[in-house]
Amino acid sequence: SIETSRLANVEFDVVLFDEASQITLPLAIMGMLAGSKYVFVGDENQLPPVTVLSDQQASQISIFNYLAGRGNETMLNITYRLNEELTEWPSRTFYGNELKPSEEAAGRRLQISERASRWDFVLDPAASAVFLDLCHRNNTVRSRREADIAVEIILALLHHGLAAGEIGVVTPYRAQSRLIRSLLRRNVTDHSICDQVVVDTVERMQGQEKEVIILSFTSSSPAFIKQMADFLFQPQRLNVAVTRPRTKLILIGSHHIFDAEFDDPEDAKSIELFKSLVDDCLQFSIPDGLLE
Repeated sequence: SIETSRLANVEFDVVLFDEASQITLPLAIMGMLAGSKYVFVGDENQLPPVTVLSDQQASQISIFNYLAGRGNETMLNITYRLNEELTEWPSRTFYGNELKPSEEAAGRRLQISERASRWDFVLDPAASAVFLDLCHRNNTVRSRREADIAVEIILALLHHGLAAGEIGVVTPYRAQSRLIRSLLRRNVTDHSICDQVVVDTVERMQGQEKEVIILSFTSSSPAFIKQMADFLFQPQRLNVAVTRPRTKLILIGSHHIFDAEFDDPEDAKSIELFKSLVDDCLQFSIPDGLLE
């Protein structure tokens, strides 16, 4: 920030704006007044800035989105985070197949110990993207089954020696993230370990990266999904969520998420986008009781 006493009245030759897709026009103008040249680094395919008024959220246009397409642009097309398999879907979907992993990142895979767990079929390093279909119905902003499975997978990763700080859980709803955190604390006696596992919404996960990301979609009520489609399947939201992991993406949901029928063509397009993501994953159907 340039709005500090130390930097007050200081003029700069160049002002760099990082995460510019999160910066509103008024905030950008404040920064631009401090310099004569500006460099904006960001991604219009990630979440726009959000203003919270009481319990309502409203998206705003960012300086990056405003300037996109006006020339003087350079695409940074190398990802140093995603491995080759995890790069394929976002590259094809959002970046015209131009996004490529670095040589070091391309062949990176999840490293786990030889100790056995019942979730090893999910954690198999050979598959970097996995979808677990739990086949549940009529859930809205909470799914106890998804939360239970997410916690079991976290415990399996810890059992295999992965550092707690390398595990992240993303969910669209605060209610689901609270449930997962509560269940995790019940199952791990050392709460300092629980605190290192990031469990949060997509908005708070933007800008972070983890070795493993577990994405809990939670909802399986067609009526609720139809109502929430522009939020739940927002393309930028999906892009942010699936580009956080370095080596492993585990999607947890229900095929009933596809039962909703949409009148709005944009909502129908968004659900097809999500379906293309699921189709790119190794899929397992796990009805209730299968693993009991």
